Amino acid sequence: QQQQQQQQQQQQNHNQNPKHEPQMHVVFSTSCSLEHDWQSYLFFFHAMLHQQPGNVTRIVSGCKDHTEEELLSKRHEEQSAIMNDRFHLHFTPEFGKMTDKSFEDTKYWNKPFGVKHWLEHKFGYKNEGDVSTPFDDDIIVLVDPDMLMQRPFLNDFSGFPNTLWHKTIRDGSKTPLYNKVSHGHPIAQTYSFTDSWLRALNKGNITEIVGPDSPVLTVSNHDAQVTFSAGPPYILTARDMYRLSVEWAKFTPLIQENFSDMMAEMYGYCTAAAHLNLRHQIAQGFM
Repeated sequence: QQQQQQQQQQQQNHNQNPKHEPQMHVVFSTSCSLEHDWQSYLFFFHAMLHQQPGNVTRIVSGCKDHTEEELLSKRHEEQSAIMNDRFHLHFTPEFGKMTDKSFEDTKYWNKPFGVKHWLEHKFGYKNEGDVSTPFDDDIIVLVDPDMLMQRPFLNDFSGFPNTLWHKTIRDGSKTPLYNKVSHGHPIAQTYSFTDSWLRALNKGNITEIVGPDSPVLTVSNHDAQVTFSAGPPYILTARDMYRLSVEWAKFTPLIQENFSDMMAEMYGYCTAAAHLNLRHQIAQGFM
């Protein structure tokens, strides 16, 4: 109920002031557990410590009932929201429990489905027609709850040395580096799995997963290893994040069918990025 009231107030504020100035949103996905309560508290504390601009939202999936949600909301108000009134909770259903699969593998499904749920309920996105809302230009930074900020996230990388970026795109690349995220120009962190996401797809029928006309089918070796081999922090515009979350949520369960592993969720992100040709500028200095 509290979440619905906040969303109604946000929509009312927008109706009164339709010109929306783009904002930063740092978001992380958690379960409804004590372990994630502690991780979330530390994350909010560091966001306060480093004066993170914009909003910071914990997406909470899988609380047993409204009573558990109310108790968590109360703890959040008493322990985290007092640090900053822009620290929020967003509750979603449990997306990761499948009767025929290990929850240890599928619990990470809550990230793509939870982000999609948050974008639909907070910003009003709908997976139909032209995907657009007045919040398209907002910047979404998606991280994991066990990450601690050492400085604020800002959509301006002009003051950083080129060593922030993956060596293959800073040395001899014909494509100029960009210093700000914009539509079609996301940024993410490199991880060590390189093209494993594509090799995992090839363990099954890749066409059944992505379709016969998907750009995934013609991804180059370099793009598989670098451009789409992305991990958190993911930084995208709200419009791009919603477009990607729709495909991410669709592909992840299909990948899990052929690749029974906790990495299916991360590989689902890479697959969605390649399917939409959202070419990421890959950093190696975020972590």
